[in-house]
Amino acid sequence: MRCTFKHILSFIILISIFSSCSRKKDKFLNRNWHSLNTKYNVLYNGNLALEAGLKEIEESYKDNYWKILPVERLSISDEFSTEREKQNPNFDRAEEKAVKAVQTHGMNIKGKEKNPQIDEAYILLGQTRYFSGRFIPALEAFNYILFKYPASDNVNLAKIWRAKTNLRLQNEAIAIENLKDIIEKNNLSKNDQAEAQATLAQAYINTD
Repeated sequence: MRCTFKHILSFIILISIFSSCSRKKDKFLNRNWHSLNTKYNVLYNGNLALEAGLKEIEESYKDNYWKILPVERLSISDEFSTEREKQNPNFDRAEEKAVKAVQTHGMNIKGKEKNPQIDEAYILLGQTRYFSGRFIPALEAFNYILFKYPASDNVNLAKIWRAKTNLRLQNEAIAIENLKDIIEKNNLSKNDQAEAQATLAQAYINTD
């Protein structure tokens, strides 16, 4: 009986703590609770869904040896779509998680975002839209990071994915200019450097 009472009391205390974690209060507990919940719950599940969707795309891809093989071996429609019709269920789930992270755990206080995971949510949102062939909404997500979070650690990644999206929208000149600027600054991580160089190669392939 005592054990049951303790469990109930602990549950009540946890509920009280969580309910007190307002997104409008810039306090240590609030920031950390929303940040951890975003990273290890919402975005974790969203990224798993994105990976599952990517696996399906990769497994369905077939090389066309009558053409120059693309750098990115993915079967994505190049139609300028903004709709979510016939979207892979995994991408649906990933996008829902990204939106949930922003709406439920965003802490925009006095014009500044206090949850450091929200830019990660926009990266996930943009990538999900990209791989589902909705390039204009994807571009909006990446541009939002650059506009709203200029000090984010994901700025270079957002710029690279913006360039990848511009390639899909046949804006090769813009993509090449932006990628050369990013590469010349020489402040990319190894992974970002590889992604940027690969995207630049694809841009040159596209323009013969």
